[in-house]
Amino acid sequence: MKVVGGWWLVVGGALIATLVACGERSRAPNVPLLDRPAAIDKREGDAVDAARTLYRSGLYDKARVAAAELSANGSRHPDLLYLQAMLATQAGDFAGAVPWCEQAIAASPLWAEPRILLAQSWLKLERFAAAESVFDDIERLAPRGPWGPYGVAAIAAQRGDLGRAATQVEVALERDPDHLPSIGLAAHLAKQSGNAKREEEMMARIVRLTPDEAGAWARLGELAQAANRLEDARRAYERAYGYEARTSWAKALADLAQRRGDLNEAARWRRAAGQNTPTDRDLTPELPC
Repeated sequence: MKVVGGWWLVVGGALIATLVACGERSRAPNVPLLDRPAAIDKREGDAVDAARTLYRSGLYDKARVAAAELSANGSRHPDLLYLQAMLATQAGDFAGAVPWCEQAIAASPLWAEPRILLAQSWLKLERFAAAESVFDDIERLAPRGPWGPYGVAAIAAQRGDLGRAATQVEVALERDPDHLPSIGLAAHLAKQSGNAKREEEMMARIVRLTPDEAGAWARLGELAQAANRLEDARRAYERAYGYEARTSWAKALADLAQRRGDLNEAARWRRAAGQNTPTDRDLTPELPC
């Protein structure tokens, strides 16, 4: 399985769903955690919001400069501390994210996102006991939310306890059927157990919630192709390619067109994949003897 859209995470050879990209849209309703701490000083709050906007726009270098300037000027706003943690994880510095998360939690103990990001950082660092402790805290604070059982499932999967992982991820999905990290983990566990129907169900749920997840569309194409549903496979791969023009997906579309006998389309996708265009002889279907 490929890394998709920022919300897949590979640790120790096992695939789990990340906690970062889905945190703001995956929280269950009625979770007793503050969305964000209120700004004490409006000017400071506006400056922090501007830095967050840079981050959300993908302007990470500019966001780092803005955040560093605010920190140098003595700002200890929880939003800024969390932004520094996000910037560290975006750069792959998960160890560096930990102290920023801990400071944000200390400044705003009921705020969900820093705890979630802290747990994700510990997972990346393969500090499973530390991650488990954070997930336990989240479960105590939000017993009706999906993050607690999701965390248990993610850690169990990393430790090879797939039965416990499957049980706990179902608990998470019962609490929030649209929780993307849990859906992603459920899909991975289904793939591990060879349950193609379940995996396809989870992948379909992913693209319903995030239609631009190219990798999920490609996996749907693979599953449809394996089931010999060639038209479904073609549509899924075309959606994937429309979002991300990967050579491997163009090759898959060429192969599908070849299987359907559409040799002109096969040639078009081969060109898109950078392959040599077949000769006229290659494009001539074989006649039965």
